[in-house]
Amino acid sequence: MLSEWLLEVPSDFEDSWIMLPCPVGKRCSIVTSRGETTVYSRTGLHMLTGTSDLPGGSSTKRQGSNFTVLDCVFDKHRKIFHLLDVIFWNGNSLTENTVEFRLFWLKSRFDEIDTLLLTAGWEQYRMQLLPHCNCTTEEMGSFFADSKSLAPIDGYMFYHKEGIYVADTTPLVCWLKPYMVPEILRLPVPADLMKSKPVGYTTLSAHVAALDEKRPKKPERRWRKKVQDAAARTDDSNLEDSSMDSQNL
Repeated sequence: MLSEWLLEVPSDFEDSWIMLPCPVGKRCSIVTSRGETTVYSRTGLHMLTGTSDLPGGSSTKRQGSNFTVLDCVFDKHRKIFHLLDVIFWNGNSLTENTVEFRLFWLKSRFDEIDTLLLTAGWEQYRMQLLPHCNCTTEEMGSFFADSKSLAPIDGYMFYHKEGIYVADTTPLVCWLKPYMVPEILRLPVPADLMKSKPVGYTTLSAHVAALDEKRPKKPERRWRKKVQDAAARTDDSNLEDSSMDSQNL
């Protein structure tokens, strides 16, 4: 699931949204199948292969065609996979379940696993659940105040509790950088988190507009251009016919 910017606070923010910290790292997926645990980048590139105690992730955990898919952030320097979401677990799809249920399911299943490690060759990587809280002023305030106990924070993800899994950008998942929190949520964050604020930053809306201007436009597909040209010629032809009919009248 990919996020949109949280340009304004939804009316049901306190009752219907959850916040997760997103550590600095690389977005990726952990996929287990046929006794192996493989990590892929967001664009599908292979990152590493090893074993784990996830269902389907090692020869001892291989049972039939079971497999698991997790959405993660990989902290290469600390060798930690921070778990954001679960998509499949032991062959069972959770894509039609709500975010609230998926997070509950993930924690419940991980409480049953003895070793939260991914082993690839001589290297071992920890798999770590991320804390989350409801989007009330009190809970978020406490969360921000305790941010020093977490890994370096890249930003905060906001999930609608009733959102199902979407393999694309969705307005039910939103995003803020730490220095944007005081502007949008009217809540303070530790001074260390404000240091990432870029020079020249003014407002989130101005920042998004600047990003849109820099984003290269996708080249128009040739077949689409041909269809549009053909449609335009048809419209011109119809206009000429209508004009001639009017003259004949």
